[in-house]
Formats: sequence, C-alpha cells, structure tokens
Amino acid sequence: MSQLAGEFVFGDSAKPLYYYVRRNGVALDVSQASNISLKMVRKSSGSDATVTVSGSPAVSIVDTSAFEFSGAVGTSVGFSVPLPTSRLAPDIYECRISFFLGGVTYWTDPFRIAVVKFP
Repeated sequence: MSQLAGEFVFGDSAKPLYYYVRRNGVALDVSQASNISLKMVRKSSGSDATVTVSGSPAVSIVDTSAFEFSGAVGTSVGFSVPLPTSRLAPDIYECRISFFLGGVTYWTDPFRIAVVKFP
C-alpha cells in the first residue's frame, strides 16, 4: 500500500506539491528529465476516474532531485482535479510520476494524495 504524501483543501490558496526522487536511497538528479507527467487515479462509482498532469508550467523541476506540480488557478492542489462531493468524504488519489531521463523511462513508487472540500 502506498503512503499518503499530502492533503490539499479546496478553498485554500494554491499550494504546490513537491516530490523528491530517490533511487536506492540516493537522490536522483532529474534536472535533465523530460516528458514528466503525474497520473492520479481514484475510484468513482465503481470505476476509475483518471487525471493526468503533463508538462510545463504544471510540472517543473525545482531542485536537482525534485519535481513541483502547480499551475491551474482555482484549485488548491495546483492542478485540475474534481471538487470532492462532500466535506466529510475526501477523495483519495493513487499517484505515480513518470519521466524520461538518460534514455530510460522511470516510474516512481506510488503515493496517495487526499483532496478535501472546504465548506
């Protein structure tokens, strides 16, 4: 099972998500990475609802070993995800980041993001 990496509340000011990349416990230099995308999946009415965030300005490299996801104004997550239907039931997304570096396509370990509705 993946670990919860962050909780974002609709109604707050936009907050970026940072993801630090490690390989065998050592920071991986992603400064030359390309084709970066974040894929988010959640269960919705018995089927998967998928959100994919790709490319700049939504996805950028902020450190030699970190990605930042920001961009779409109006969502506290910084990218376009649906508003949860209830304040009492946050949407939980299973997420992975993919990127191309040195002739190889990498996939990160999965992680989770909770998206919460603010009244």
